[in-house]
Amino acid sequence: MAADAPPVDLLNIDELKAGDVLSRVSYMKVLEVFPFVVHVRNENGLEWTIAKAIVAGECKTPDHWNREEKTTRTAIAEKLCNAVRDQAFAVQFTKQATAKRASMLIETDDAGCPEDATPALKKKRRTALGKDVIHGEKRVLRGHLTDAEPFMGRTSAVDLDADTTKGAATRLIDHRSIDWLVFDGVKYVVK
Repeated sequence: MAADAPPVDLLNIDELKAGDVLSRVSYMKVLEVFPFVVHVRNENGLEWTIAKAIVAGECKTPDHWNREEKTTRTAIAEKLCNAVRDQAFAVQFTKQATAKRASMLIETDDAGCPEDATPALKKKRRTALGKDVIHGEKRVLRGHLTDAEPFMGRTSAVDLDADTTKGAATRLIDHRSIDWLVFDGVKYVVK
């Protein structure tokens, strides 16, 4: 939703009374930090300020962690599928190799290879290029879970850093290529 779109009423504010229960799950980016408040913007483009005491007591971030724990890739995938729930997380994984990226890498390599390069240098460059083309590239995603498919070995997540004006921000995370995961103040790293 764009910032100038009309708000959607999720409750009848005129009927709200003491004792009613409210809930909210919101993923926000910090826009500015002031002495006593933090200015944020959510996924829908809405902005507001929050007292630092509330941020400290109620918010979590995948950008800071208190400890690092070495564990297996399987354990990290299980945490991603079962423990993350409604909080933001950060994960590094290898994106699927694509023909578009392969073409770009080949063009870049062709342009960067000197014409007088020795056959040994050309072979070394082609070998490195082949590995890059086959394996895809490393990616860090800061997002929130939308769907876990543990039997298929992947998780769907909303990329909180994506430019949503260009379309959907949903990304697939391949469990086989996870290097690390950060959530709830812990960075889990593949040993």
